[in-house]
Amino acid sequence: GDARPLKGVFYHNQMDILAMAALLGHVAQMIEAPLEREAQHPVDDVSLGKLLEDVGEAELASRLYERGMAQRLPADAFREAQRRLSYLRRRLNRIDEAVVLWAEAARAGELYAHVALAKHFEHAQRDYAAAERLSRAALQIVKATPMTRAERERITAELEHRLERVVSKGKQGETRGSK
Repeated sequence: GDARPLKGVFYHNQMDILAMAALLGHVAQMIEAPLEREAQHPVDDVSLGKLLEDVGEAELASRLYERGMAQRLPADAFREAQRRLSYLRRRLNRIDEAVVLWAEAARAGELYAHVALAKHFEHAQRDYAAAERLSRAALQIVKATPMTRAERERITAELEHRLERVVSKGKQGETRGSK
């Protein structure tokens, strides 16, 4: 049949291919020197940070998260960058920096931060009262946060298990302290 009606489709496909080639060149430049280029949008820094983190470039990723967070990120992108940066800091054994980020996120009501701080206080600080307080706060967040029933049950079970453990450890510490 007559292929002339497909002319617009072929033109559109041609433009898609050219756009992808241009985008590939732009992304390659960003990856080659991620800190030397200004991102067009702060979310670009966070996205590039995720990519670099995934391929093991922890220090570069960390700096990109920081740069993105220092700009006007949308709230969800800021929370994601803050969460990823905090766990990255923990993996890099920069625990004090991770704790600062978790404390800031916990003040904003972030569940992951409450859990991370509860773990930190339980295992690293052996401050069972703080771990208990954070676990209880995390349970309240779970109750107030929309999520699937299965997810709520799983997280609640984990938090209740943690709570039982830190309460028990706290009581053991009180018993030893009173002897």
